[in-house]
Amino acid sequence: MDLVTFILLLPLLVLRAWFILTINFIYYLYHSWKSLIFLYKLTFIFSVLQIYFSIKPWIEYDVMFTENIDKISVSSKINLYLIILSFITFYFSIFSKNIYRYKIIIISQFISLSLFIAGVIFPKPILLDFLNKNDYYFNNAIIFYGVSCFLTSILSIRLYSKGNLKS
Repeated sequence: MDLVTFILLLPLLVLRAWFILTINFIYYLYHSWKSLIFLYKLTFIFSVLQIYFSIKPWIEYDVMFTENIDKISVSSKINLYLIILSFITFYFSIFSKNIYRYKIIIISQFISLSLFIAGVIFPKPILLDFLNKNDYYFNNAIIFYGVSCFLTSILSIRLYSKGNLKS
């Protein structure tokens, strides 16, 4: 009888564990946020925006299905790399206490910004595989990603070069 009760209550135990884990994570973020200086909070916000806009699709094209024109949005070819680099910046900016974290953040931001600029200048080999320039267009997410990546890079360099961060 105890085994049947355990099996029936197992989903509730799992939900309770996830709830406790989520509450502890929010509590940790709140106390970490309170201890940060203003420019570091801005860097954190821009790194979250950078992750958000790296996940969103950047390229749109129109397709005609049965007399209706549909707009299809797709991600770029380097989307996965930009998401990973943005997550590295996010992770090392708030969670890591590694002594090389400042260098890792600046290097990942440099690579992200370099890939972005190269993709804007040469979109065909880096971002997409469309044959004609008239077949596709970029939406506003690419602009917002570029701005957030640039601001995160500038703020990271400013903060880490001045040594204003608490380790």
